[in-house]
Amino acid sequence: MSHQTDNATSESLERRPEARAFKVEDLLAELQRGRMRIPSFQRGIKWQRRNALMLLDSLWRGYPIGTLLFWETSAEAGDVTFGTVHVSGAARSDALWVVDGQQRLMSLARVLLAPAPDKDDFALYFDLDEAKFVTPPKDRDTDPSRYLPMTEVLESDRLMKWAFQHATDQSVRRGRAFAVGKRIREYDIPAY
Repeated sequence: MSHQTDNATSESLERRPEARAFKVEDLLAELQRGRMRIPSFQRGIKWQRRNALMLLDSLWRGYPIGTLLFWETSAEAGDVTFGTVHVSGAARSDALWVVDGQQRLMSLARVLLAPAPDKDDFALYFDLDEAKFVTPPKDRDTDPSRYLPMTEVLESDRLMKWAFQHATDQSVRRGRAFAVGKRIREYDIPAY
């Protein structure tokens, strides 16, 4: 068997794949700017809130969550919807089409970018006493400083406002709220 190397018989990539890491906050900022696109060949959404909870728990603990794979190319103007999160994207030459990682990206968007804490079926809270992620607790109104809505952690100013409004005399809870926010926002997700 001979090895052929001329251009007529073998194709190579125009550009080598580029490895990089996205902090969660930067990845979701790109999504909000309309850069992320979902190709039509992607399978439908299969993950449930439980999967999103396990993903967030992995981020909190610093566990690896796999690599995302994007195809950077042009895209027409279009909308992307992740549960209650709607993003309009203008036409652009540097769109990131999600080849692998749609379930993870969709879960992060639905948990962290939902317009209100309990408006999305993926809503999650962080129990500041137990240091774990929970579905919306029924007793959260009796002790609102105990349960941090995950919709508050992506922006440090927003998280700080929540912490000083709800955990006024709870320095342990406040510290844990800041820690979970920092870990989630700054978690590096590898991508190609």
